[in-house]
Amino acid sequence: MIVLSENDVMVDVETLGTVPGCALLSIGACRVLTSSDFFYAVCSDPLECGLRANDSDTLRWWLGKNETARQEIRTNFSLPTQDVLTKFWKWLLCNFPSRNAEEVFTENAQVAENKPFRIWAYGADFDLPILRFAFHYLLPNLKFEKELWGYRKGRCLRTLFDERGRPSLERPETRHNALVDVQYQSQLLRLTCDPKIETEVENG
Repeated sequence: MIVLSENDVMVDVETLGTVPGCALLSIGACRVLTSSDFFYAVCSDPLECGLRANDSDTLRWWLGKNETARQEIRTNFSLPTQDVLTKFWKWLLCNFPSRNAEEVFTENAQVAENKPFRIWAYGADFDLPILRFAFHYLLPNLKFEKELWGYRKGRCLRTLFDERGRPSLERPETRHNALVDVQYQSQLLRLTCDPKIETEVENG
């Protein structure tokens, strides 16, 4: 049985590729139980940041999306990729503090209400491996970078659906926006684990 807590986080990235080492377009994250507590930032330099494992198929895929989706890669409110990663790291530390900052991301991390920190993504082989590589490559001197969230902290929403079934939930009109996607995925996770939680969240 999975009991969700304030220490469950959902993450989504938009990229120019499908493997670790590809360029990031944006990062979205939120607390699973309070989707309004979120992080969102767009990268201004995906083609110049040094992450080069991109592919032409993904670029064509983006060009084939509607205008709303393409805004993900054309916004004035963007930062260099290194700055986006740094801001994301600080958001995690500020939202999941402990007596010692690095404890948040070690294997034995237990913070708010003594619940373990867990970081969720829709699949096991995309968002988290790509993020981990980007941190290691672009911010090699970041303290605790080898334990960003611990190797045992990652969780896969798709695997959970295989076990319990995917709840019926209409997708938002805007897709492939990291913030919209991460909030939608958090709602799916709440419905899968405990529909009562979703009702409580909706009622504020």
